[in-house]
Amino acid sequence: MLSILPVLFGHLVAPVSNVESPLNLALVGVWLFFVISGFLISTLLLREKRDFGRIDLLAFYVRRALRIFPLYFLILFLYIFLVPRFEPSLERQQEFWRQLPAFFTFTQNIVATPGVTNSIFYYSWSLAAEEQFYAFWPALAAFCRGRWVLSVLLVVGVVSYCTEIGLVDWPKYESLEWKLVVVGVTKPILFGVGLGYALMNQRVYEWLARFWRGWIPVFAILWVLGFLWLRGQQGAFYGKWTHPFIHVGLAALVWSCVVSPKGWLYGVLNSTTAKYIGTISYGLYMWNILSFNLVNTLAKDAPRPVISLLAFMVTFAIAGLSYRLFERPILQFKNRFQPSARLHRESH
Repeated sequence: MLSILPVLFGHLVAPVSNVESPLNLALVGVWLFFVISGFLISTLLLREKRDFGRIDLLAFYVRRALRIFPLYFLILFLYIFLVPRFEPSLERQQEFWRQLPAFFTFTQNIVATPGVTNSIFYYSWSLAAEEQFYAFWPALAAFCRGRWVLSVLLVVGVVSYCTEIGLVDWPKYESLEWKLVVVGVTKPILFGVGLGYALMNQRVYEWLARFWRGWIPVFAILWVLGFLWLRGQQGAFYGKWTHPFIHVGLAALVWSCVVSPKGWLYGVLNSTTAKYIGTISYGLYMWNILSFNLVNTLAKDAPRPVISLLAFMVTFAIAGLSYRLFERPILQFKNRFQPSARLHRESH
């Protein structure tokens, strides 16, 4: 819930293509999702390694594929059907067909045309970034000690930040090498992974929990919004120096949610509404642009606030149906690849 609501607000309420807005909530929502994803997946894998002595990589990738691929490719094929029939811009059509191989291979974040941020199915770049990271990181977690893994991620993260901010001149800006170093390294996930490793240590968890205060989540949000505003004032290019500070604030927000005692924050995150939004959050992310385009086509003469509100409602309706009728039946197969289930089958 924490990450999807800013994304929906940024996509459906703010202009979809306005990436230079002072508060780019869609982007910060995706970054927050990366931090949460890195934390959750690293925690689950480390628990598996602790409880069963190893990480079943094949089972991990099967679970990952069952969660991500069905809905992703369903919507991609919908775009393949809809684009030639309903997209009026020939230029946008050509851009979509040019990137189609990248959509199928989860490399669109690397091959995307620089500066083109409102192309069709562009928002899938975040899934590409995530899949690229999880293509190799679980193997590191499975076969290497935690300190070695964290050292590698730290070096990679520092090099990527320095390259993005411009502290190093290599590689050439917007070259393929630059994209691999900057775009191909999803820094917020690194923060999430680091947080997962830290909180898996009971002593570290208890030590960090001592610092929790009720105002920390609020301060973290204000911290993030402050640096996000500075980024917007200086532009996406010159404001890149703010990215590490924003990512730190997002990691602090996730930490505060994890160690929160049973207070106001615990109540919000464990409410029925929050749990439901979390359950359908993947569908909300995948369907929101299509929903907006549908509403915008059918009610194009309506005021923008009305279109945004209708798109918001349609997105929730479609995502709920999508989860119930399409995603949930497929996700039932994931239970066969949970560590405890596989261990039970192997013992028999």
